[in-house]
Order: sequence, then C-alpha cells, then structure tokens
Amino acid sequence: MKLLRQSLRVLFLTAIAWAGIVAATGGFQFHIGGVRVSSREPENELLAAFAAALGLIAAARLEGPGGLAAEWGWWRRAARHVVGWTRFHAHQIANAVPALVAIVVIGVQIHRWTAAPTLWLDEETIALVVRERSFTQLAGPVWLGATAPLGWLAAERTAILLFGTGELALRFVPALFGIATLAAAVGIGRRWMTPFGATILVVLCAFNQWLSHYWFEAKQYTADAFWALALPALAVWAIEADDDVTGVRRAAVWWMAATVGQFLANGAALVTPCCAIVLLAASASPRRLRGRTTAAAIAALGLMWVAGALLHYQLLMRYTLHSAYLYQFWDSHLPPPSIGLIAAVGWMFDRLEDLAGNPAGTALWVSLWVLAPIGFVVAVPRALGVVFATVPLSAFLLAGFRIVPLSDRLVLWMVPALAVGMALVMDRAARVALEAGSRRRLVPLAIAAVVAAGVVRVCVDVIARWQKDYAAESRTSSKQRMDDRTAVRWLMAQRQPGDAIVSTRLGWPAIWWYGDIPIGAEDVARGRLRDGGVMLEVKAETSAGDCDSGLRDALKGQRRVLVYVGFQDFHEPFGDLLFHRIEELGSAVAFHSFSDLSRAVVVDLRAASTRENTADRPAGCVGVQPAVRW
Repeated sequence: MKLLRQSLRVLFLTAIAWAGIVAATGGFQFHIGGVRVSSREPENELLAAFAAALGLIAAARLEGPGGLAAEWGWWRRAARHVVGWTRFHAHQIANAVPALVAIVVIGVQIHRWTAAPTLWLDEETIALVVRERSFTQLAGPVWLGATAPLGWLAAERTAILLFGTGELALRFVPALFGIATLAAAVGIGRRWMTPFGATILVVLCAFNQWLSHYWFEAKQYTADAFWALALPALAVWAIEADDDVTGVRRAAVWWMAATVGQFLANGAALVTPCCAIVLLAASASPRRLRGRTTAAAIAALGLMWVAGALLHYQLLMRYTLHSAYLYQFWDSHLPPPSIGLIAAVGWMFDRLEDLAGNPAGTALWVSLWVLAPIGFVVAVPRALGVVFATVPLSAFLLAGFRIVPLSDRLVLWMVPALAVGMALVMDRAARVALEAGSRRRLVPLAIAAVVAAGVVRVCVDVIARWQKDYAAESRTSSKQRMDDRTAVRWLMAQRQPGDAIVSTRLGWPAIWWYGDIPIGAEDVARGRLRDGGVMLEVKAETSAGDCDSGLRDALKGQRRVLVYVGFQDFHEPFGDLLFHRIEELGSAVAFHSFSDLSRAVVVDLRAASTRENTADRPAGCVGVQPAVRW
C-alpha cells in the first residue's frame, strides 16, 4: 500500500505540472516514428490529477482510521521542507529565474524550429539570392527586392552549403541569433540588475511575439535584435572601466564588435553612432584623469568602424539605399519630405500605438512609452539608462532623416532596448518598495506598487500575444495561410518538358525556389526554361480590346500550362478569373488546393475546354508578360 501511495503522489504532481506546461504553451504535437504524440488540453491532465487524488484518499482510508491523518501529515511535512529550502536558497533561486526562463523558451523555440513550416515570400526571395550567387557575387545589385547585410548573406550561404537548402538550414542562423539575444539579456540582467529587473528583461525578450517569430524566418532580424542589445551593453562595460588604460582596451573591443556587427546586422550599424557619442562623452569627462587624451584615443579607434562602413556601403549597401523598388515599397513609412520639424514629430507620435503592437508586441502602448523612458531616466547605473535610451532615439532620428522606415520589422532592433527600459523601471520600483516597506513609508510603497503593476501588466499582455501566436502556428504547417512547398512540389511533379508555367509576380519566387529553377542563369532570368518551356507573369488589368488575346497569344504553340496562385498580390477575384481564363483555353487535367491560399492547376491546351458555360466568367482582363528576375 505504501508503494501505491507513493506512485499516486508522483502521478498527481506530474499531472499538475504537465497541465501547467500545456496551459502555458498551448500544447504540442510531434511524431516519433509512426507514433503521434499530442497534448493540447490541460483538462485531461487535471482529470488525471483529480483521479490520483481520489486514489490517494481511497488508499489512505483502506489503511485504517489513521490513514488520512498520516497522508495529510506527509503533505504538510513536504510543504514545510519545500518552503524551508526555498527560503534558505531564495537569493540563488531568484538569480536563477531569468536563466531558467531563457532555457525553457529556447527549448520551446527549438521545438518550433524543428517543425520546419514552408518558406514564404520574403524568405524565398532572400533564399534565392544566397542559393544562386557565389560568395563573391553576394556583393552586388538587389535581386527580387531582397537585401541583407553582406556578412549575414555569407552566413546563410555557408549554412545551405553545409546543411542543404531545407527550411531548417535556412533558419539555422536566425535561430542562433535568437538564442544569442536571450543569452545577452540574461548576462545584462545578471551584471546590472536585481532579479526582478533581470526577469522582466528576459521575459520581454523571450516572449515578444515578433522577436520569437523571426527565429523561424530566413531574414536578418534576430541578428538586428542581438547586436542592438549587445553593442549598447558593451559600451556601458567600456564606460565602467576603472582606469584610462582599461577604458581604451574595452573601447577597442567595442569598436571591433561594432565593426564586425555591421556586416551581420543593420541594427548594429544603426545603433553604433549614438552609442559612440555617449562613450566618447563619458571618456572625456573631467572626472577622468586623462579624459581628453582617452577620448581622442577611443575616437581614433573608431576609424576601423568607419572603414568597415565605407567598405560595406561600396560592396552592397549602396544598392540597398538606392533601390527604387525598396524606396517605393517603404516610402509610406517615412515622414513626408515636405513637412516641417513639428509636423514630423507629430507624425512619429501618431505611430507610437502601431509600433507598440508591432514590433514591441503589446497593445498597452501608453504604458510602454511612459514606463520605458522612465526606466532610462531612473536607471542604476546611470550609464546603462543613457546608452540604451539612444537605441529608440536612433530609430526616431533615422526615420526623421528619412533613412530608416519607422515600421514593424525594420525597427525590431529597438525592441530589446525598450525591454531594458521596462526592466530598469521595475528594478527601481523593487528597490523603492523594499526600502519603503522597511521604513513603513506608504506613499513611496504605493507608487512603486503601481509602477510594478504596470510593468507586470505589459509582460502579461506580451506573453498572452505570444501564446496566441504559438497556439495558432502549432496547428498548421502553412505560413501566412500558404503552403508554397507542398503546392509547388506537387505542381512540378506534374510538369513535363516544355510545359509553360504561369503565376503572378509575387508567386514566382515560390516556384523558382521550390521548383529548383536556376534564376542565376541569364536565359532563365529572362523568362525561358532550358527545356523550352516559358515562364509567364500575369496580372489584372483593364483593356478596351479582346481580354483573351494576350494570354491566348502568349500560350500559342504550347502543349500544356501549369498555373500556381499563392501570394495574394492581387484583388481576390483575380485568382478565380485567371483559372477561369486558362481553363477556357484547354482541359484541366489536375487541380489541387493547398492551405487557404495556395492553388495549382494543370491544363492541357490540346484538348477541348471543359468550361462550356461562360456565363459565370469573372469580370476583368488578364495581362501577361515574361516572368523575368527583377
């Protein structure tokens, strides 16, 4: 009976813990061989815990009148041991909490990474660049509106050469930088903050829905976040040097890190100038024994960063900054050039709510933009607040000069700094609360409690939004409601030599990538496959003439045509219009829908059309041109 009761206790505690994990993460599902392992509803685990509790009560009663008292006594002794151990090790536990949070989230994120959902448009375009270009060719004009720092492109090309072109390989580098960001957050919290502030910092970096989302996209945004967190921290470390010689050495390390970082992340290049100004100002302080000499030496070290920036600009960034495609795409996220300073400030203020939602990951925008700046002001040490305050300041200044669009992922790099601000205000609130509590000062205690409650409220909102995204993504293998991987591979499996392929402009990257079409070759880049097939790009247009003539003429002489519609770069009815017009030219021999948006059809142009009734034909015209690499 004793063994039974021990087993039931283990079952009860395990079921309770499991229910908590499922409730926190939204559940999971994976396959081991042919066996599916799934746990999505905490009610099942709670039911198991309830059954174990009933079993314990029944087993205790079977032992006689003292059985229940003995069982209750065991739980009381266990609780006292846990409480006593917790009190004795409270400081160590509190210090370990940030690292434990980071480890748990990293484990969850790695699990999500291994699910390897399909790539989508932004990833496919950058993947095509690194697949089709050699290392020496990565420096050059922008392809497909896709660009990234040169070092990051080289890292991605290295990954696919080592591990292949699968989704896991392409997202390996972003996932590494995601892990590095959490490691940096833990390090910053441990060095400069109390456990309260350190936990807030790690939570906001770990559970931010956009920071976590870009772990699984083949883009450089996690690298942006890491360097925009690490470089300000290194600058503070350099400022805190005990003497001038150590300060110069640490500044040299910082300049080298900034020089390397700008080749891996735009965020590194963007935060460096303002951080450098604070570093030089602190070095030239009258409190320093040789302030001006030290500042001059540190400024001279900055020439390595300037040389790196000029080299990076000449090799790649000039093409990015002067890309007409990118400028047109992001122009609406820059202040209008004709407005004055006051109007530009108002324009930025109007974007605070949107920026709080994306990329900061919270709907509580007032709390975010009030509490984070307060944290910078009340920071201990003061240099920590000043340096990290320059990160969001840089984002707004660069937007004001129309250099960096003030929008979602392009300013994701300022999110960790905002998390530092929130952590610092929590740190100060905790210190004030502890001091006020010991002295029984109710007003400071109440103010600290209100501030802490505001920070916790933001954290809860951030976690809730992360959990919602996690639950939604864990139930599907598609990305952005598309499944380009399955759809294109199915379509290409139907393809015969010489078949034409038709898609919309932004549907073509999926076909080029998953269809293994080498757009680096000049003939393919101009719209013709090497087996004689043509690649055609279609779009909606108005025409006063024969709407059918352009598409019909483009397909003249072709035996079969394969059509794919995925990314919605058109008004909703156009997809139906395209399929209708194609199927009027021949007989559909295969059709398949994938996820919500991905659809593919194979049409034999030599057979009679199966669409005899044209009364339901959608209105509009289909424009057509060769699908060339842009």
